[in-house]
Amino acid sequence: MVSRAYNSASLLKHRIVFLQGQRSKSSDSSARLASSLESANSFWLSLRRRAAIALTQTLSVDDKKALLEKIGGKQLLQPEKLEVTRLQQEDDDPHLLKNSIAEAVAQARMEEAQRQEKKWEKDKEAILREAEKAAMERVASQLRVQKFNQWQQEVGIAKTSSVMEKSAQKDETQEETQSKQEHPILGMAHASLGYKSVHLVSAKDLADIPVWEKQRIYRHDRAKAMAQDKLKTMKLGMPGVITLYEDRDGKLSIIDGQHRVGMMSLLNEQSVEGLDLDNVLVEVYKELAEYGEDHAKDIFLEINKAEPVKLLDMPGVATAKDRTIINRGAQLLMERYPSMFSPSQKCRVPNLNIDNLRDALFAANVIKRHSLTTASALEAWLLEQNAIMEAKYQSDEAKKTVSVSALAKAETHSFYLGLDSSWYYH
Repeated sequence: MVSRAYNSASLLKHRIVFLQGQRSKSSDSSARLASSLESANSFWLSLRRRAAIALTQTLSVDDKKALLEKIGGKQLLQPEKLEVTRLQQEDDDPHLLKNSIAEAVAQARMEEAQRQEKKWEKDKEAILREAEKAAMERVASQLRVQKFNQWQQEVGIAKTSSVMEKSAQKDETQEETQSKQEHPILGMAHASLGYKSVHLVSAKDLADIPVWEKQRIYRHDRAKAMAQDKLKTMKLGMPGVITLYEDRDGKLSIIDGQHRVGMMSLLNEQSVEGLDLDNVLVEVYKELAEYGEDHAKDIFLEINKAEPVKLLDMPGVATAKDRTIINRGAQLLMERYPSMFSPSQKCRVPNLNIDNLRDALFAANVIKRHSLTTASALEAWLLEQNAIMEAKYQSDEAKKTVSVSALAKAETHSFYLGLDSSWYYH
């Protein structure tokens, strides 16, 4: 019934805009990617907005407005015109940019299908339905959380009210009271440690939670590789814990473990036996007033001190502009040479890993040293370095420094940047 509430004509319009952005043949590769990203943002925002409208249609105008403001700010309340600029909005509007894991998976599948004309023509309807479902479930999850928080606030007020109101509350059955106390996504806390609580949550519910706005980029190829590896180690179960953050409005976000959630989402689709995906260990940090806005960042940094998080992805280290240029420039290079990029950060020569590339570009201060102000300028610089490296490996002396198979692959694909790292400092 909910899907009928979508405005088909308007939704189709946003699908077309998105697909045009994906399939643009513009000669300016940076502009092409920017257009694609902006169209994707509008596409997802349109789906979420329509899901929110469909799911709140029985509420009063005031209640609807209050709920939508809580889950999506002005983006879910603004007029239908959905013009956005990713660079300007990147750090300012987390609701616009950060998908849930289910949405990120659907987005990746759309992009993969678009690169194969026949696959897109065959599967586009199913892929778009998956996207609509992901957006719907993300919004439904957020609405359940906000309604729960609203109920908690009302109960808190009632507890300080008259004795008569307190007596009325006691008329509820124990079962009804317990049901109301259970968080609609997290369920009952199995441990409450003051600074955090511990829960068992299903992988499906985790996939509907948005990623924290300053998290590193979700890489679907990494999640797929992790899913394949997990199939070989099922007896180990699911080591580790997923970390969520709950802000003062009750909004949940994934602060650590997004790729593990992506992996579990993929395994869930395969109905893998021997792995309990209905009871995933989750820790939840709730925003503390004394920490303010830096609380989530401090938790993220604390968690990742012992993990290989790239310097570029550390909150507050790189500027939003530099990070955007590096992210887009690296993405453009990967799209140009997809066969030469590996999802593994320990990939073999002459392959590159996009996260290693991004971090190396930042560590080498390439953006500032060469005064690169756009992703297309960075891409041009990378292609120039590739040509220099190609010339370098024409010499017999340079050829002796790499294996025959590595050089052969580099020559086959005309990509030499993975043979050594000296070019970062040219």
